[in-house]
Amino acid sequence: MVEMKEVVHVLSNATTKSLILIDEMGRGTSTNEGVSLSREITIRLADLGIFTLFATHFTELTKIQHERIKNFNTSVNLTESAIKMKYIIE
Repeated sequence: MVEMKEVVHVLSNATTKSLILIDEMGRGTSTNEGVSLSREITIRLADLGIFTLFATHFTELTKIQHERIKNFNTSVNLTESAIKMKYIIE
């Protein structure tokens, strides 16, 4: 519920000069609800022309076809002694 209030606030107040950062959008919902909510929020932000970065475990969102949406992927290499983040956008 808190997340939805925050999303409403973001959608109501963001402008094309805003930068929106969202971590794990749709978390705390069922998979179908999370994917649906995340998809519609993503499309709405793109329609508004708002630059948004978000992390998600919903791989279904990478299939959204929209002229303003670009998908980027980063990766992590785990070993017994280290965590190495790849900051190269692929």
